[in-house]
Amino acid sequence: MMRAIALSLMMAVLMVPAAFAHAPSNVDVSLTDDGKAQVIVTHSVGDPRQHYIYKMEVSVNGEMFTEREYTGQVGNQQLDSFKIPGLKKDDKIEAHAYCNKGGDRKGELIVE
Repeated sequence: MMRAIALSLMMAVLMVPAAFAHAPSNVDVSLTDDGKAQVIVTHSVGDPRQHYIYKMEVSVNGEMFTEREYTGQVGNQQLDSFKIPGLKKDDKIEAHAYCNKGGDRKGELIVE
């Protein structure tokens, strides 16, 4: 009986951090008027200094372009922009955002 209770308590303690981790809800990729790829990651959290998007990877047509790391986010978003030289019609820009507590999401844009 004690063994079952101890095992149940241990499982509950291990599951608590996972309950607070979650993937970003949205990754929006757009082009600004000056031709930069802008990425806005929506990631609603209670404390953006402790729970945040810690990394973004940006690729063009399946090839890695850049990777950036962060130490926090502002409010419920992580925002960044990237100057990608030589973009042309039908190029595919993909942004992959990673939460420091676990979870990730991708967003993409096809250049028009």
